[in-house]
Amino acid sequence: MKHIKYLLIAILLLPISVFAYEIKCEDKGIYGYEDTFSCVLKGNSGVTYESISGELEKNSTSVLSCEIEKLDNGLEIMSSEDNQGTSFSLSGTLNSEDIVKYNCKVATKPSMSQQEQLVIPELKYDISDDNKTETTEVIRSNAVRIQEYIETPTGDTKPRDTSNPNSRAKEIKINNDSSIFTFSSFKTIYDIELKYEVSDIELFIVPNNENATYEVKGNTQLEIGMNVIDVYIISPDETSKTCYTLNIKRLKRGEDIYYPEKDSSLSDLKVDGYTINFESVINEYRVHLTYDVDSLKVVATPKESGSIVEISNTSNLHNGSVIEINVTSQDGSNKSTYYIKITKDSPPKDYRNLIYGGAIVVAIVVVIIIIIITNTRNKNNPLIKGKNKKEDKNVPPVQPVVQEQPVAPEQLPTPIVETPSTPQPVVPPTPEVPATPAPTPMPQVEVQQPVQPEGTIPPQQ
Repeated sequence: MKHIKYLLIAILLLPISVFAYEIKCEDKGIYGYEDTFSCVLKGNSGVTYESISGELEKNSTSVLSCEIEKLDNGLEIMSSEDNQGTSFSLSGTLNSEDIVKYNCKVATKPSMSQQEQLVIPELKYDISDDNKTETTEVIRSNAVRIQEYIETPTGDTKPRDTSNPNSRAKEIKINNDSSIFTFSSFKTIYDIELKYEVSDIELFIVPNNENATYEVKGNTQLEIGMNVIDVYIISPDETSKTCYTLNIKRLKRGEDIYYPEKDSSLSDLKVDGYTINFESVINEYRVHLTYDVDSLKVVATPKESGSIVEISNTSNLHNGSVIEINVTSQDGSNKSTYYIKITKDSPPKDYRNLIYGGAIVVAIVVVIIIIIITNTRNKNNPLIKGKNKKEDKNVPPVQPVVQEQPVAPEQLPTPIVETPSTPQPVVPPTPEVPATPAPTPMPQVEVQQPVQPEGTIPPQQ
C-alpha cells in the first residue's frame, strides 16, 4: 500500500497535457461548381508552441482548391518560405481555437456527386516546457458533399452565366424552407417535386449583391404536373443577368416525393459469371458455387451517382457465406443493405489414403500366398525329397553305451572243457533310423555275453 501511495503521488505530480486537433469544414449541404466554403484547423487556446507546421492535402479525386486565408494572431511565421498556399510553419501562443483558416472552392466541374475530405498527413508540433520531443499526427476533416455539375441543355437561350457575382443569387428558397431543395449559386437549373397538398408556393430570393434586383416569371399557383418558374437576377448596372430555373412537379394525390440525395437504392447488381435477376425492391439473392470457387466479383451501381457503395466478404467464400452490399445516400440520411447468400458444393472426398492402404494389404496377401505355394511345391518335389532321404541314410546309427556289471566268482558257472571251436560273432541287427529321429533317453541295454565253449576256462578277472 505504501508503494501504491507514492506511485499515485508521482502520477499526480507529472505534467499532463491533452492537445486535440481537428479540421472543421463549413457544412452548407451540397456544394456545386465554384461554390466556396471555409475549413479551420482547430486546437487548444493558450498553448505555446516552439513550432507547429503542416500542409493541407486533398484526396486523389478531389475537385477542391484551398488556400490559407487567416492565421491566429498569437502565432508568428517561422520562415518566409512557408505559409504559401496550403502549408504553414508557425510558433508562439495560440490566442483562439483557430490555428489556421483555409478558404476552399469547388474549382473543377465534378462529373459525379461525391464526398471530399481534407487531410493534414503530418501535423508536427513541439509544445514549450512539456519535456517532449516533436509530435506528429494525422488530421482529417469532416466530409464535404459535392454536387454533380450539369451542363446547360442545348438550345437553352436563357442567361446561365454565373461568372459575374453581381448577377448571382446568394439564396433561393421555397416557402422559406431550405430542405425542399439544395441551392447553389453556380447551379441554375433545379428539378423539384412537391406533394399534391402543396398548391401555392412563395419564393424567398436573396441576390449576392444587395443592390441587385430580381424578376420572377412563372405561376406560383401550382398545377398538377410540371410547373416552370424562372428567377432572373439583374446586376445593379443592369449589364448582366442570370436565370435560375425551378422545374417544380406537383405530384398526384397519394404520390410520394423522390429526393435523389436521400436515395440509397441500387439500379443494378451484377455477379461476374452468374445470373441473379436483380430487382431494386429485392434485397436478398442466392448464388450457388462449385467447390473450387472461393471468390466473386460483384459490381453494384447506385441509383444516384453520389451514393456511397461498400461491398464486403467477396473472398474466402464457403457454404453459408454472405456478401454484403451497403449503400449510403448522398446526404448520409439513409442506408440500404443488399445480401448475396452463398451455397457451395462440398469438395470431392480424397480416397488416395484408402487406395494406398488397400494396395499395401493386397501386396502383403500376394507375398503370403507366394510363400505358401513355394513351400507346398518344395514338399511335393521328389528330387528334394530323395535328397533329404539320402542325407538321412548317411547318418551313422547311434550305438548304445554298454556298461559291464561285475560278476562275483561264486556266481560263475562251472566250466566245462570242450574242444574249442571258432566262435561266430553275433551281429546285432541294424536298427531302422527314422528320417528325423526324435531325441529319446538312452536305454539301458543288457549285453549278451558270448557263449564260451565247454571245457574253456573263463579268463581271470
